[in-house]
Amino acid sequence: MTKRDADQPLEFDDLEPLPEDAELAELPDDLEPEAKPAPEIVAKPIPAPVARPAPAPVAKPAPTPTPAPKPDPPSAPAAKAAPTAAAPAPGAVRAASGSRRERMEKDREARGTNTKKAPTWVRFEGPGEKPTREMEAAPGLLHKAALWLLIGCVLPWGGWTADWMGNVGEKLLILAGLYTWHQAHLLRDGLKVPGFITSLGKKNFIPLFVAAAALLLLGFVPLLSFESLSADFKANSGPLAEKGFMILAGLTLTHIYDYSHGGRFNPMFPIMFLAPALAGVMALLKVVGRGEIGIGEILGAAGAILVTVAGSMAAYTMYVALKEAKRHGEAKKAAQVEARKAARVSRRES
Repeated sequence: MTKRDADQPLEFDDLEPLPEDAELAELPDDLEPEAKPAPEIVAKPIPAPVARPAPAPVAKPAPTPTPAPKPDPPSAPAAKAAPTAAAPAPGAVRAASGSRRERMEKDREARGTNTKKAPTWVRFEGPGEKPTREMEAAPGLLHKAALWLLIGCVLPWGGWTADWMGNVGEKLLILAGLYTWHQAHLLRDGLKVPGFITSLGKKNFIPLFVAAAALLLLGFVPLLSFESLSADFKANSGPLAEKGFMILAGLTLTHIYDYSHGGRFNPMFPIMFLAPALAGVMALLKVVGRGEIGIGEILGAAGAILVTVAGSMAAYTMYVALKEAKRHGEAKKAAQVEARKAARVSRRES
């Protein structure tokens, strides 16, 4: 044992010594483990669920009613005409008429209120209905030119043929076709038309347009004036020109009616009037060069003058239309510039 081990206390030095006369119990041969009592399992009480109070319903605020827009006060002429105006039957006005009215209102706002040059004679009034658009200068001139051309084509300015009765019958067929065509447009817009037109186009407008086209074709083809079928085409081309220009005049009148009810102006119609202007000048020179004075020459000269005037007016219509288009374009451009300026000012202020 080293010195270090002697200095350290032993493990059992602190125990008290046993007395010598102490009696110790003998240990059993087979040692049995001491029985330990089973641990008691105590069940923890489960807490009862606590009922939470239901949240009180929150009343939603009632929506504030939006004020109804006030109707525009009717103008004085419209207020006077209200008692006498006949309202169209419900369901007669088609959906297309509504879109036309919307286009008409937008077009009126874009064009402004400049109606200084609008002629007062261009009025398409249905039964109890006022015109929906004031005519401008170009459509008004074209309408007047179409009227003069229609009257001039009734006269035999293309040449007085021997079978003039057949030519008159064909022109009557053309007039019937133009009338049916125009009445079909009136019925489409919900206006009052004759009974047979209404019954024919009650369910669909296509039969009316087909019937009008058939009448125009039968009138244009020389089925009654047999002289037009001869080999001498130069002598018989005049009646064909009369009937063709008559169809052009009638279709132009219907086109102006559509424009007055919200349609768009087609510049091809005044361009097509250049042909009647040239034909009228040639027919007038032919009548003057013949050197004869008779009923045929007088009627031919009158018709040629009317056709020439109508074509010249339509040619002037193109110039007026271009001038108006330029003016509208400049006004639109100025409005766009002002809108940009206002937008820049609003951005700076914000």
